[in-house]
Amino acid sequence: MPYDPTKKLDHEAWLGLGLRQRQEQVEVYHVAPGAWHPPIVNPPRHAMVHVVVESQIARGSGSPAYAKLQQLSREGLHRHEAIHALGSVYIHHADAVDQGRVEMDDVDRSVLAKLAGLNATSWANHGKPSKPRAAGRKKPVKNRPKPRRAKDRKKKKKKRK
Repeated sequence: MPYDPTKKLDHEAWLGLGLRQRQEQVEVYHVAPGAWHPPIVNPPRHAMVHVVVESQIARGSGSPAYAKLQQLSREGLHRHEAIHALGSVYIHHADAVDQGRVEMDDVDRSVLAKLAGLNATSWANHGKPSKPRAAGRKKPVKNRPKPRRAKDRKKKKKKRK
């Protein structure tokens, strides 16, 4: 079963794989020719975030991650982008625990609160506070542009001169 974050997973097959097998599947996807992705600073960590989120989603409709994926999809995020949005919550809290800013006993409550506040607009704004859309109004969130590198900005300045 090759991993593809743009497509719904076979939950039973995914959960039947070992942790290392799941991580390898994600890593293979991200280096495959034609797989679009912004630059990844730490590929093993990135893959593990996918594994954590996909495993939470695979637990089914009782999982907060499953419900949030459905919401983010309705709000216009592509599945892979929604995986990243969910992953941002989990990695934020893993870092907070690692740095001693959150006690282990508070992680579940903290993650649930952060997931509750996550929506496509807040993800597009990278965590900046946002107001929820009025009922009935749907506007898909467009893919964010790739960040410009410093040398690209310098070339653009030269062209303007």
